[in-house]
Amino acid sequence: MTQSFEAAFRRLVAAPPDARAAGARALLSRDEEWPAWMGVFNELYVKAPEKEAGAAQVLAAEAGRMRRPVEAARFRLLIARAVQRAGSPSEAVRAYRSAARALERVGDAVRTAQAQVLMVDALAVAGRIGEALEVAADVEPRLRGSALKGWRDVLRINRANALRLRGDLRDAISEYDKAARGLEKIGQVHTASIARTNAGVAWMDAGNASAARRRFEEAIRGFEKAGLSDMAMEVRYNLAGALARGGDLGESIRMLDRLEREHRERGMLRRAALCAMDLADALLRAGDHPAAERKALAAAEDFARSGSRAERVEALWVAASATTPVDPRRAATHLARAHAAAKRTGRPGLAMRCELLREDLRIRGGKPPRGNVAGLERRARKAGQEDVALQCKLLRGHAALRRRRWTEAAKHFRDPALRRPGRPWIRVAAQTGLAMAHEGAGELGAAIRRLRDAAGFADAVRSGLPGAWLRAAFRLDQLDPYLARVDLLLRRGRPQDRREAESLLDALAARRFLERATPGRQPQARLDKARARLEELYDRIGRGAGPTRGLDVRSLRELQQEAA
Repeated sequence: MTQSFEAAFRRLVAAPPDARAAGARALLSRDEEWPAWMGVFNELYVKAPEKEAGAAQVLAAEAGRMRRPVEAARFRLLIARAVQRAGSPSEAVRAYRSAARALERVGDAVRTAQAQVLMVDALAVAGRIGEALEVAADVEPRLRGSALKGWRDVLRINRANALRLRGDLRDAISEYDKAARGLEKIGQVHTASIARTNAGVAWMDAGNASAARRRFEEAIRGFEKAGLSDMAMEVRYNLAGALARGGDLGESIRMLDRLEREHRERGMLRRAALCAMDLADALLRAGDHPAAERKALAAAEDFARSGSRAERVEALWVAASATTPVDPRRAATHLARAHAAAKRTGRPGLAMRCELLREDLRIRGGKPPRGNVAGLERRARKAGQEDVALQCKLLRGHAALRRRRWTEAAKHFRDPALRRPGRPWIRVAAQTGLAMAHEGAGELGAAIRRLRDAAGFADAVRSGLPGAWLRAAFRLDQLDPYLARVDLLLRRGRPQDRREAESLLDALAARRFLERATPGRQPQARLDKARARLEELYDRIGRGAGPTRGLDVRSLRELQQEAA
């Protein structure tokens, strides 16, 4: 490829629309070999896919006018892949179909197969998962010969994407790992890194943040080794999501906020929406429920505009999760939309999550579970949806707590699977639930020990959050286990317990925090309830002998006598 060809191509990309036709004819008249075209287009594919689509469209049109059907068909394939990367899978499906027909007409069997392989992923992301698996089964027997070396593994990646979106996580992870190994053997490091990235996403869906993080870090190293720093940057939003699920919320929120802006500025709507959805999940974990809901709903709208129906379902589910603790009625509305969309797009894994959240809402409302949570747990475990299965275990424990079945609740919360590495949020939730079971059974010492164990994780997460507001929101969201510990310490009543209770309240700075919290950003009733609980605890400390805060018993009696 000559420098003059590269320069002429750049001029075509930068030219105004009315001047592009002449530039395209001039380029086509040079009769450059196809590898030269792929060289300039691959650079655009990574950095500016919307510009790649525009250049390919004008070249395809001019090639058709110049009666050069082979080049015209090949440019159609480049249009399709650029459209998909820029963020419109539904439009990409149509473009791949058009390209495949054109390539078949000119007898280019190799590129016809390539178009169908790439279409599998576009179909899956567009929510047409069954159709994606059908196309994969149809094209697989035709991927033979040296010209298609490596494309069988690319098909394996794209088929695994469909399996992951359908909820078959165990099979998807196995396929990704096989594809990565096969691609590495033939030196296709960058494509192997795509497989590693997608395996990480599947591990995140399964709830194992540690395994996901390892895959993403391997993928980033692979892209950087291949000189694809832009692709490495894109994997960082996945890594940020894994960090949030692993408890490093501060770093995750900062990364996702920056990456969302960068992808939006580059016109990559779907990838910006993916960052926004993961940011919503991180904000939910940080306790800023209103911001999480707004961000998730905005991501759902962006997914709808880009035709990413399968991912829109997940954004709606995040919105429902964000509102569940603060507005169950609105959460139920979001959940109904997510559940219906999950069924339409063939995502039983998301449908399982919706079923789980529906039962959570019922239990929070004081009602018994309506569905068979144990059955849902078995279905989830069979599909490799380990996160859903563990959440079912937690839900069964909380349902037992509400029925005051302390032994049954403790049995659920003690399940060894809840303490596996890579799932710190679930582990802490199990410890807190077990503390409630101990308290109900009158085992105050065991309950206090469990709450102490759980506090370290929350303290570490809060210390890393960016900004005073998020640290305050997280404290409000995580206040119950701390106040429960104060309550238990006072109930046990030993002098060292009262001192620990007072010290804990000092460390929380709870009274000042609640006075500074902005009611407009958190539900007023939630703040009022927390303030009332704090005042009651302060009064209890003030009435006890020993602690220095508040009135001691004698002073309080004197004031009561004066008032009488």
